[in-house]
Amino acid sequence: MVRCLKKAFLRMRSIKEKKKEGDDDAEPSGQQVTDCPTKLDENCFGTKCYPSNNENSQFPDRNSKWRKFIEFCRNAFCKFCCCCRMLSEISDSQNCELENNLARPQFRLGLSKYDEDTLNNNYEFEKIGKGSFGTVYLARCKNSDDKVALKTIKMKRYSLAQSRQINREKSAWTSASSHPHIVTLISYFKMKTLFCFVSEYVDGKDLTTYIHHNKFLEEAEAKILAAQVASAITFIHNKRIIHRDISSSNIMIDRTKGAQLIDFGQCTYERNPRDYCGTVFYICPEILEEKPYDAYCDWWAFGIVLYEMLIGKTPMAIYLKKFKNIDNIDLTSFIKIAKKVQKLQLQYPTRLSTNAVDMIEDLLQKDPKKRLQEGDIRIHRFFADVPWPESVHN
Repeated sequence: MVRCLKKAFLRMRSIKEKKKEGDDDAEPSGQQVTDCPTKLDENCFGTKCYPSNNENSQFPDRNSKWRKFIEFCRNAFCKFCCCCRMLSEISDSQNCELENNLARPQFRLGLSKYDEDTLNNNYEFEKIGKGSFGTVYLARCKNSDDKVALKTIKMKRYSLAQSRQINREKSAWTSASSHPHIVTLISYFKMKTLFCFVSEYVDGKDLTTYIHHNKFLEEAEAKILAAQVASAITFIHNKRIIHRDISSSNIMIDRTKGAQLIDFGQCTYERNPRDYCGTVFYICPEILEEKPYDAYCDWWAFGIVLYEMLIGKTPMAIYLKKFKNIDNIDLTSFIKIAKKVQKLQLQYPTRLSTNAVDMIEDLLQKDPKKRLQEGDIRIHRFFADVPWPESVHN
């Protein structure tokens, strides 16, 4: 608060000094008007810069002086609220500089191992993925075989909800990294407008691409990958973490390590949340019905993933074959379709064993209390001949 008031005082003094200098000059300046009034954003706690539409004029305008004074007071009040809420302050000139930094192919990482000079001289960056909340880059060392994955999240100015979400992801991913089938988080750091996660690079494809390439997985291979994913889910549940976004796109298939669970951006420590969260194809009935849910939602999503492994597509994808223009369907229509699909009787090919069908049916129970849980999954007949992966640190 003191810093904000001090800044406002200094700005008023500088305006007076510039005004005095302008009065002393006999010749009018031919420079274009560059003042850029700020406009309150729709999120209330943020400002946007718009170019001024005022034409250059050598004649004083009383209304313009009054508008400038009102604009100054409004901007000062907005920055004062933002400073009090976030305890941080970013000037307009800094913001313009940060926006330019986003377009640079090389990033400034505030880590001892990944300092700016090392990255600029020794690393190359390649964009390998983009989601709704962040972008993933492959950082490849020019002089060695060192590779890491860099997930960047563009920070919204003064967004308390986003800060909480990043803190949850940071905490959950850190505590879960010891499991052999969860991608290891190496480090994290904050830039000016980016938050970055540095993790191990998975040398392979995501499960969606892997299934599409093979059409479907044989039951023996599906058992091994499913056991690895189930072990990872059990591990995070024991740490009171609900992933809430288990899907084939968030499971990587490494050439040597097998299945690797990624993306804790939607996770929560909250018990019985009610907010809508996850991928529509994998969302459980209680979320669609806007009811309180718990860790059961991850096991429903796991059941959809297992069905996708063995069949080749999710029940939702099979049903959507009837629609010609899928891209034109909005989220509300998708949710209605998902509710309808969950009421249908699933079809299974004759090549599947009874244990595989029972496993899927036990996971996709409409009543969450009847759904398979950690201990039941581990001793299920479907996993009878598969070694259960153990975590490094329980």
